[in-house]
Amino acid sequence: MIQNWKAALGAAILSLSAFGAGAAWTASAQARSAIPLVRVDERGDRNLRIDRQRLETVIDQLQRDPRDYGGHRETAVDLLMQARAQIDAGLAYEERGGH
Repeated sequence: MIQNWKAALGAAILSLSAFGAGAAWTASAQARSAIPLVRVDERGDRNLRIDRQRLETVIDQLQRDPRDYGGHRETAVDLLMQARAQIDAGLAYEERGGH
């Protein structure tokens, strides 16, 4: 069951990341090194940590974007922060020995 949760969360993050990257792409963002997309990991903890790092980058990009996009930028930031909290909760669960 936790595998399906991770897959669904990963899909949601990638969808939101695509929006954030398109909405907040800047010259400084282009200069950053790319975070490798890793999907082959038995435990998945590494993937969640990488996804969390990618979320941080997208949240930062959106927060720096001067445009509002009719309020959608702020909504996207809020949803990404919720996704980050869910990843943190999932990682904490795994650290407590959950499977």
